[in-house]
Parts: sequence; C-alpha cells; structure tokens
Amino acid sequence: MSSQATGGAPFNRHFLVQHDDITKSQLEPGFDGLTCLNVMMAVVDDKAAIAGMFRLVRPGGLIILSFPYNEQTPMENVYKHPDAGYGQNFRFPCRIYTRWDIDGWLREHPGECVAQEYYRMFTGEFWTMGERVPPTAVHVGEPHQFTSVVIRKDANA
Repeated sequence: MSSQATGGAPFNRHFLVQHDDITKSQLEPGFDGLTCLNVMMAVVDDKAAIAGMFRLVRPGGLIILSFPYNEQTPMENVYKHPDAGYGQNFRFPCRIYTRWDIDGWLREHPGECVAQEYYRMFTGEFWTMGERVPPTAVHVGEPHQFTSVVIRKDANA
C-alpha cells in the first residue's frame, strides 16, 4: 500500500511507522528496536537524532542504522562536492559519516556496536562519485561508500 492510498501518511505493512521528529520526539520510551535506514544522512541535527533514539529504545534494545560512510573522511554534504554524481539541486544535505562519528555516539550514549557491514555502491571514493554499481558487501579495508550498523543500548542504562 502506498502513502497515496493512506492519505499521504507513511505506511509499511511490516513495521509500525510513527509520525514523529526523532530530534525532539514526543513518543514514550520502551521500543525493543528502532530503524533509521537511509535517513541519517539528511538529518541536520544528527546528534539530537541519536540522543532521541537512545532515549526511546529500552535497555538492551537495538538501533539499526544505514547511511553513506567513509572510514576516515567525513563530508557535511557530498552533494556540494564538485565530483558528486548527482544531488546538487536536492533540498536536503547528504552527510558522509565516519568511524569517528560512530565512536562519538557511543562515547555520548551507553551502548556498543554489535555489527557493522560495509557496501561498495559506486566506483569512486565517496557516495555519488563514479559509476553506480550493484551493492556489494565488502571488508572494511576495501573501497566502500555505505554502511549498516547495529547498536545495542547497554542493558543497565
């Protein structure tokens, strides 16, 4: 069912979709898990978003994220880079996160990264750069532009 069929409201037949702003959520805590797939890159206040997710998930719960990624080189908005393959006219930014970002979230909030996968999706060094290729799981040491992360909130938090 499309959002058009539901009057424009977000809909997913597999998961409960809540209309909320994660940076200042009005939802009650206690979720077993939260997903934020391909969204963090466009969230301007990502620190508030991560804090909101940690607040909402129960102790021992999971936060599952995916976003453009480079192990060492951050970028506030890859769409503004002269070599970006697309996105120059998008109304939203596309941030590239790094290991430093993930480690920073875990310094600020009680949790641990329990899984991380890396994907090559372009032939260039960063998201949107070079030719698009079929998503391929790779080792951290191989070229990649995207990651999926599972964070477990400390059980005693």
